[in-house]
Amino acid sequence: MTRLLTDYASCVSTYTWRASDITIVLDDDETDDSIVTADIVTPAGTIEIMASFALDANTLTLNGLHIQRPAKDTGPFGRANLRRLVDAVLEAIDCDEIRIEGAPRTTGAGPGRRQILRFKRRVLPAG
Repeated sequence: MTRLLTDYASCVSTYTWRASDITIVLDDDETDDSIVTADIVTPAGTIEIMASFALDANTLTLNGLHIQRPAKDTGPFGRANLRRLVDAVLEAIDCDEIRIEGAPRTTGAGPGRRQILRFKRRVLPAG
C-alpha cells in the first residue's frame, strides 16, 4: 500500500498492475452468446462492464462497451487506471491488443463516424 500511495504522489507513476492484481468475475445470468457482463476488481476499486466481444487472432474487440462503477466505489476511475487495467487484462487473457469500437455518431462533427480506441500490449518492467 505504501508503494501505491508513493506512486500516486509522484508526477510520473511507474506502478503497474499485473494479471494477479485483478479479478474478473463473469455474471453468468447477464452473459449471453457474444455479450459479456463482468465485474473487474482492481487495486483502485471495482468496475462493472458489459460489451459485445469478439476474439480473433490476438485481438479482443469490444463493441458497445459500457463501464460503470458500483455506488460503493466513489470517485473517477481515471485514464491512468484504465491503462493499468488494459495492461493487466491483456496479460490475463494472453492477447496483444484490445480494440474498443464505439457506436456511430448521430450528430455533431462527423456524423456516422465511429470512435475506435486501440490498446496494444506493452513490455512492462519485471516485478
